[in-house]
Amino acid sequence: MPRHSATLPSAPAPGRPLRQSCLNMLTGYSRQRLLRLIDSLLTAERPPTRSTLSEMMSEFFEHAIVHFEAEDAWLSEIGYPDASHHSSEHRSLVETFSDVCFLIMESHESPWHAFLDRICIPLYRHLTEEDRKVISFLEARHIA
Repeated sequence: MPRHSATLPSAPAPGRPLRQSCLNMLTGYSRQRLLRLIDSLLTAERPPTRSTLSEMMSEFFEHAIVHFEAEDAWLSEIGYPDASHHSSEHRSLVETFSDVCFLIMESHESPWHAFLDRICIPLYRHLTEEDRKVISFLEARHIA
């Protein structure tokens, strides 16, 4: 089951601006790890066990809570023109995560297809398309 906390990520190290800290979230290890995990799930020949699926959900959910809260504040700070839409996608993904987590907890069957269709694919799209738009915006402003 998802282990999540409403705690915001720790403040960036002294001398390291919030902008760079959040840019690292857009392009860093955590994001790359999620993309590799999603790729492996989409090409899996069999659904993972129920316990493995629950562990994956925990990882996705924790990433969403910490990453999305920090990113929403950052998008506003940098004046990203599509911040409202981007943040609404974050809220939608978190709501969907919650819904699918509930399915996993309440169902006697593993809701593998719900996990793929409602979490993996939308999160993959968000990480590859929407976050890429933010990076392009920063590159255009010479902030990155």
